[in-house]
Amino acid sequence: MLDRPRARRRLARRAACLTAAAAILLPGTGLAGMAATQDILPELVFDARAAEHLLNRAGFGASSEEVDAAVERGLVATVDLLLAGPDRPRDPFFAERVSYRNVDPVRRRAELEALAGRDLDELTDEERDDVAREWRRKAIRTDQAQLIAYTEWWLDGLLRGEDPLRDRLTLFWMGYFTSSQEDVKDSHEMILQHRLLRGQALGSFGELLRGIARDPAMLEYLDNDDNKAESPNENFARELLELFTLGEGHYTEADVIDAARAFTGWTDRRGEFRFRNSRHDRGKKRFLGREGKFDGDDILEILHEEPRTASYVCERLIEFLEGTEASPERAERYAQILRENDLELRPVVRALLLDPDFYRDEVVGNRIAGPVDLLVGATQRVGVDPPSRLVAAGCRVLGQRIFYPPNVKGWEGNEGWITTSSFMQRGNLAGVLLGVVAVGELLDEPADEYEAAMGSSTMDGDMSGDEDGASRGPRGARLRDRVMDRIGERFDNLPQNPALRDLTRTESIGWTPRYYLAARLDRVGAADDEAVVDWLLDELLATRVGPATRAEVLGLFSGQREELSLQEGPWVEAGPDVEHLLRRTAHVILSLPEAQLH
Repeated sequence: MLDRPRARRRLARRAACLTAAAAILLPGTGLAGMAATQDILPELVFDARAAEHLLNRAGFGASSEEVDAAVERGLVATVDLLLAGPDRPRDPFFAERVSYRNVDPVRRRAELEALAGRDLDELTDEERDDVAREWRRKAIRTDQAQLIAYTEWWLDGLLRGEDPLRDRLTLFWMGYFTSSQEDVKDSHEMILQHRLLRGQALGSFGELLRGIARDPAMLEYLDNDDNKAESPNENFARELLELFTLGEGHYTEADVIDAARAFTGWTDRRGEFRFRNSRHDRGKKRFLGREGKFDGDDILEILHEEPRTASYVCERLIEFLEGTEASPERAERYAQILRENDLELRPVVRALLLDPDFYRDEVVGNRIAGPVDLLVGATQRVGVDPPSRLVAAGCRVLGQRIFYPPNVKGWEGNEGWITTSSFMQRGNLAGVLLGVVAVGELLDEPADEYEAAMGSSTMDGDMSGDEDGASRGPRGARLRDRVMDRIGERFDNLPQNPALRDLTRTESIGWTPRYYLAARLDRVGAADDEAVVDWLLDELLATRVGPATRAEVLGLFSGQREELSLQEGPWVEAGPDVEHLLRRTAHVILSLPEAQLH
C-alpha cells in the first residue's frame, strides 16, 4: 500500500492547532478590534490542505514538497515569509519609449530619414507619407514586441515563485486599476503602470491612488488627457468613485461632475504626467458634502479620509482572495484595520491570511481558477518549467490576455472564465504542459476524442463530498452541472479562436517537459493502481473529488494498464509504456471540472 509522507505528516500535525485569535492579534497592526471575537473563533489546524490553500491564494500554487515545508514552518512563519519577499529581487526590466505616439520629434525625424535613406526635405509629399506609414508600422511592431517581452519577464517570476504574494496582489490591482494596451498603445506607459502596481501591491493604498491619478496610461485610458475646463470629461472621475474608491451608490452625479472639474488639466505629454494650468477649472466645487476650490489632489485627499474608501477596498480584496463576497460585518472589520494603519495594505493582508475564516470549507478549493492561476498552478504541481511565452499564449487562449482586459471593470472572473470553448482548451493546455498534446493539435479542437477519453460516466461523477462526506460547496456543483450541460453539445462548428495562432507559434521554441511520474511513484511507495490514482489526484488537484469520479479515473487507469499487459509497480521497471499511461491519466485528471478549482 501507499507509504505517503505527506499524508502521515498531515495526521501527525492535526494535534498542532493554532488558536486563531492568538495568531492574528499581533501588536502594532491595529487588530485590537478583533480581540472581542477571540472566544468564538475556532481553532485552525494548519495542515497540508490549509497550507496548499494559502499557497494557492497568496501565490500561484506549490509542489507537495513546498506544501509540506509550509506545514513544518507553521502558519504565522509562512505568512511572514510570503510578506517578506525575496532577499535579492532580480534586476528590473529595461524599457524605453518606442511607441509612435510619444516619440520626441527630433528622434522621429532622425528615424524617418534613416528609413528613407535621405533628408526628408528632399522627398515629395507622397514619398514622405509612404515613409511615415512604414515608420509607424515598424514602431507599432517594436512597441508590441517590448510589451510581449515584459509580459514574459513578469510571468518568468511567477513560474519561478520569486515573490508570489506581491505578484498575486499585482494581478489584483491590474483588475482594479484597469488599463488596456488596446487603447493606450504605448508599452512603456503600460510597463510603468505595472511597476507602480507591483511596487505598491503591499504598500500604501493612498500612494497607489495618487500614483494612478498621475499615471499616463490611466489618464489616456480614461480620457482625462481631454479633460478641460471648457469641456470637462467625466470618465476618470466616474471610475475613480465607482471602481477605485467608493463603489456604486455611495456618491452622487453632482460629485462626479465636480470631481471631473477638479481634475481638469491633469494630462500627460510624451509619457510623463503634466499639469496644464490653462485647462484647469479654478472655480468652487462641492464634493461629498465639502466645498472649496478643489483640485485633483484635494479630491484624492478627501477620498483618502472617507471611511467608505477603506470599506470598498477591503470588500474587493477579500472577494479576490477568497472567491466569495465578504459579509458587511467582516469587510468592515478589515476596513477598520486599514483605516487604523492610514490605508497601509500589509497589515490587512497579514490579518486576512491569518484569519481562520480564510480557511473555511466554503472557501478552500472552491474558486474557479483564472488562466494565470490554472497554468502557473499546474506547472507547480506537475513540476515542469515551460517557457513563459507558452504560458502567456495559453492565458490568451483561455480569455486572459495580460495587459488587454476586456473593459474598465477588468476580467469578470470566477464562473465567467468557463465557456464551452475555454473548458475544452483548459484540458488541451494541461495536455501541452504534460507533453501529451502537441501545440499544433489545439487548432483541431478534438472534442470527440476528448469526450471519449474522459468517458461519459467520469463527467457524471459527483462533487458531493470529500472523504469525510463534507460538502464541496455550491460552486463546484454548479461548475460540474455546467460542464455536464455542455459536454453533450457538438463542438465541430465552434469558431476558431484567433489566439490559438499565437499559441502555435510557440512550437518553434522546441520545449519538452522534463518530469518522471513513474520514478516519483516508486519513491513514495505507490505500488498498486489505487495508490497511483490517489497519489495523482492528491498531487494534481487543489480540491478533493467525489468517490464516483475517483472510481472512474481508477477504472480508466487499471483498464489501460491491463490492455498494455503491464504489471502493478514498481513502475520504473515497466518501461516507457507505463510513463505514457501515467501522463495520459494525469491529463484526464487535469481536465476534470475539479481541476478548474483552487
